[in-house]
Amino acid sequence: MSRNIKIAISFGIAFVLGLPFKWIFYKSEVAGINIFKIFDYGISNLFFAFSTLAVNTLIIFGIIRLIEKVWNSISVKPN
Repeated sequence: MSRNIKIAISFGIAFVLGLPFKWIFYKSEVAGINIFKIFDYGISNLFFAFSTLAVNTLIIFGIIRLIEKVWNSISVKPN
């Protein structure tokens, strides 16, 4: 798998699964919000912590890379 594909997959997973990691906040609350309430509050009343999203993306990218390395080392068959 190419590096760009791994980055895109990592970003997609971090974007979807990152919601529980609280990277979207309502401006007057300290805690993150539920994904179903995003449209109720309106986009202008939300604060996005893109640094948390970036860290989640890097962690998931590292995990995917590690899984790929282990998978390739297991699947290599001697001649």
